Parts: sequence; structure tokens; C-alpha cells
Amino acid sequence: MAIKEFFIKEHCDRADGNSFVSIGTVGSRGLVEKFREKFVKEARNIAKLKHVNIVSIIDIFEENNTAYYVMDYLEGGSLSDLINREGALDEATAVRYISQVASALDHLHSKKMMHLDVKPANILIDNEGNAVLIDFGLSKQYDSEGMQTSTSLTGLSHGYSPLEQYRDGGAGTFSPATDIYSLGATLYKVITGKTPPEAVDLINADLPAMPANISSSVKNAIEVSMRSRRIDRPQNISEFLALLNGSSSAAAAGMAAAGAVAGGIAMPSQSDKTEIIAPNSDKTEIATPYSDKTEIATPFSDKTEIATPFSDKTEILTPQSDKTEILTPQSDKTEILGRGGDRTVIAAAAYAKGEKPGQ
Repeated sequence: MAIKEFFIKEHCDRADGNSFVSIGTVGSRGLVEKFREKFVKEARNIAKLKHVNIVSIIDIFEENNTAYYVMDYLEGGSLSDLINREGALDEATAVRYISQVASALDHLHSKKMMHLDVKPANILIDNEGNAVLIDFGLSKQYDSEGMQTSTSLTGLSHGYSPLEQYRDGGAGTFSPATDIYSLGATLYKVITGKTPPEAVDLINADLPAMPANISSSVKNAIEVSMRSRRIDRPQNISEFLALLNGSSSAAAAGMAAAGAVAGGIAMPSQSDKTEIIAPNSDKTEIATPYSDKTEIATPFSDKTEIATPFSDKTEILTPQSDKTEILTPQSDKTEILGRGGDRTVIAAAAYAKGEKPGQ
């Protein structure tokens, strides 16, 4: 058996030879208590995940002013340990391990959970030589609408975390593509023996060349999974496995069927234009049969502009501004001043006269 203890080193302490955990400052107590409750809740959630490639939690208990959970002890060490001992693994072994982790993630995603820390150090080898996913400390639970319902400590695993995890709230909506990036990065490490570049270094650069003896399907699975934009990666484990197994046409069809999916919001499949600039840019533009134009600025900008057949224009300025303007079929104009103002003006309904908005 192995025991994992809840202990935030920045806020917790213990005297030498003493198991009791103390909290550094009075101000830290609320934070520590919040995340201890989360630790116990997540342990209970993981205990419900009955899957051969996910670590089994046997017991959960609180003692010594902290919390613990008991899990199976796996003697084979981690994938990271194996690579450090033997170097890059042969392709067949690498694909077998990654396929097993993919199966674990597929089960996790079916429960509306994301792991958010997939890497070789968090994959153990059991007594039968199978890969087992561990360490759910950064995992998040999501509701049926894809919004997170749990708060976890934020963290980055350099080389394995995708670009969205570098941004506050970047994993706030359910997207298997985030875990798939990390899975692709893990495959890169296993197959090359080298830690992949950080996501921020891949925005305007390609992955380093991989050894010539690696099959084109494995190279393709890595490269597609590690694309900077979530929308450009496989959107689910089935698409990832299709790439890994050489069924690139099926995977491409699946990714195309996703249409314009950005930040967890699906646009109509009949859309005729999607222009989404990388996170360091300031513009997203989407056009569909249901709207003439949608222009959505990123957090680096301050404006959202939407025009549809049902309204001439919607202009929404962010909290840094003070104004919202909306045109709808029921009124010529609605002007709502935001946090910095106190006035609301609503015009009479043009449709009462049989007129269209703006006429």
C-alpha cells in the first residue's frame, strides 16, 4: 500500500519527528482548509473511477490536522524512472503504454473530469507491466454544461502543459484536448527520451525533428496533439487513437466535424468562416449562416461586436469600459451603462410598426 498526504509546503509545516501538521499563518488557514476539503472530495471521486489503468484508492481518512488517502503500491516505478534507466522506449512499447493511458483518460472524460497533469512521472507501471495513471492533484470536475465545479491548485508541468494552462481560468471549461496535448507530449518524451519544448516555445516554431525510425502515424499523433490551439488538436480520445493507429483520415474527419469549436462553444456546422488567432493575439472572428459577423476580442483587447440577421449590432465593452449597446427586433436601441454609469435607455419597438430594426 502507498499513502498520499495533503501537505501544501508553502503554507504547512511540521516539527522534526512529529506527524502533526501545523499551518504557518492565521491568514493561511482558510486557504489550507479549502484545499484540504477539495483533496478529500477529489479522492472520493477518484475512488469511484473503477478502471484498470487508473490507480485504485482503498481508503480516505483525516488525522494529524491533515488528510490522507491509501492506494495500491505499484512496484514498477514510473515511466519517467524507466526512461531515465533505459532511455527512449521502442515504438511498440511506447504505443502500448500511451494507449493504456488514453483508455484511462477516455474513462475520466466520460465522467466529466480532466486530469490536467499527464506526464511520465504520473504514470506508474504495475506488476503486470501495464501503465497506471496517478496523481489527480490538479484534476477538475465539470458539470453537464462543461463548466468546472471544483477548485484546484494551479500548476504547470513544463513541456507537458498546453498553452491554455498558462492562463488563469484556461482550464475552466471542459475540453479533452487539454489532456490530449499532455498525452502527446508524454508520447514525445517516451519515444525520443527528451523532454518536449514548452508550449509557449511552440507558438511560432515546430517540434524538434524526431528520430527517423519513428513511424509517420506516431509522429503525426504527436504533432497534431501538441498544436497550440485546442481546436486544432484531437477533440477526444477516439480521434487521438485514430491518429496513433494510422487512421488519419478518420481522425481528420472527426476533427473537421467538430466545426468551429473554440473554448468549449460549438458553432453551427454550416459555418462558412472561422478565424481564430492564437492566444497572444487579440481577435477571434466567426461567421455563420445564423450571423453576419461575430467579432470577439480576447482578454488582451476590450471589445465584443456581434451582428446577426435578428439584430443590426451588438456592441459589448468589457468591465474596463462602461457601455453596452444592443439592437434587437423588439427595440431600435438599448443602451445600458455598465459599472461606471447609471443610465438605461430603451427605445420603442420598431416592430410594432412593421419596421425592421435600424429603419
